[in-house]
Amino acid sequence: YPSLATNQDFVKALLYGGKLPSYKCTDSNKPMKCVAINVKGSQEISSKDALVSQVQAILQGVYENIKSGTALTPQQKGLIELTQPSVFQLISASAQQNIGIQSSYELAQSVATDLLAQYLANSLEVIRASLAGRDIGNAHEEKLFKNLQVAQQFVDNFNSESRARFNAALTTNQLVQNNVKQALNALNPILRQSYTGGAQ
Repeated sequence: YPSLATNQDFVKALLYGGKLPSYKCTDSNKPMKCVAINVKGSQEISSKDALVSQVQAILQGVYENIKSGTALTPQQKGLIELTQPSVFQLISASAQQNIGIQSSYELAQSVATDLLAQYLANSLEVIRASLAGRDIGNAHEEKLFKNLQVAQQFVDNFNSESRARFNAALTTNQLVQNNVKQALNALNPILRQSYTGGAQ
């Protein structure tokens, strides 16, 4: 069966929610050996449970915790460790200036896409490792190898595109942040303190 990693509907549902295409074993025997498979199966992912929405909520939580001086939660730390250091630096600077996360949805979208690309790449490595040394027959092996090649090409392209969008989002966010900082510096001290709530 072709890898769902190359299915745009699969990727879109993981990122934004919706109907997630899936394969489902329909064997009646126990234990199941997945001889009978429904190739048109699907699951529903709500938008709030999708990657972009969850990442946006976590990034906002990181911002709020830095702003209030509260320690990050394990979930927040985990996300930060999986992203580029510049994301945390950007959020920290925004919290110190009390200006919010500029273009937060676009940033969350880029981070989520980058994480998904990492996950798909790691999944392919796990599949390759689990198949190493197994005799599944020449015909099956050739077909599986071709499917893995197609999936790997898709993941490589997806990873490259997501990283480009990721860097573009960081650059845009940094430009907006710099513009806000310059505008704040142009205000007189009383207005600046009123706008930032006393944040330095």
